[in-house]
Amino acid sequence: SYTNDHLSENNPEKQLMVFITGKCNLNCAYCFSNDLAPKDVSLSAFEVIVNWAASNDISGITLCGGEPTAHKNFNDLLFILKKYGYRTYFASNFTIDNALADHFTKDVISKIFIHLTDYTLENPLLKDILFSNIAHSKQQGIDLTIRTNITNKNPPMDEWFDIMKATNIPYLNVALTFPAKNANNRFIDAESFIEYAPIIKQLIQRAGENGVFLSFAKPIPLCIFDKDTQHFLLSDRRFHPICGIHYEKCTYNVCITPEMNMHPCLGLTGSSL
Repeated sequence: SYTNDHLSENNPEKQLMVFITGKCNLNCAYCFSNDLAPKDVSLSAFEVIVNWAASNDISGITLCGGEPTAHKNFNDLLFILKKYGYRTYFASNFTIDNALADHFTKDVISKIFIHLTDYTLENPLLKDILFSNIAHSKQQGIDLTIRTNITNKNPPMDEWFDIMKATNIPYLNVALTFPAKNANNRFIDAESFIEYAPIIKQLIQRAGENGVFLSFAKPIPLCIFDKDTQHFLLSDRRFHPICGIHYEKCTYNVCITPEMNMHPCLGLTGSSL
């Protein structure tokens, strides 16, 4: 068994993001992973990655997809991580069969970003599975954050906050959607960001009214806001206009796909190393 306790303050943290599958049970039009091959990373390949990480002072391994829990051996991947002394975090739509969550424990999962999709909001069955998975994960003491995407100028804020109130999750992580490798998903072009400034300001206000701790998953340039809003955002470390990896003291965030290709960033999956 390996442990990562040997890392010191003078030894910067490094993180690997492993795209363990390109499969997903949903088909969101805005997904940046929609052009990933629908295949799983093999258990042997995953253990090679984790073994290498443990031998090279990689302090964090996060799982990505597709939908990570759609991997046919997801629980075995968790076992491998635990074997090498890792705790992981990942984003999930949380609508895969809720029996899977029986294996979610805080000794191997530190945090889950729960992605509220349009499909989930519109489908009572998916919403029931979502609530069941959330309840189990909360019982296990796993940190949970609601994750949403702004894909148009009329985002379903009321529904977001209703679900957060019903599940007692006070953390909301939001992003403007960005392009996939081939830009064949529905995304917000950077030149259009300024048009979304009023929506983001409204979201900030609504979050405050609902006692919600809001953060941005992707950098949003401050220049699209008025000066008062700029000062407000700069005063809170949850809102940053540049990539936030360094806020967590990570120096690398290399991404590995199921085909074992490597990319320098979540948003640059078209550029292999």
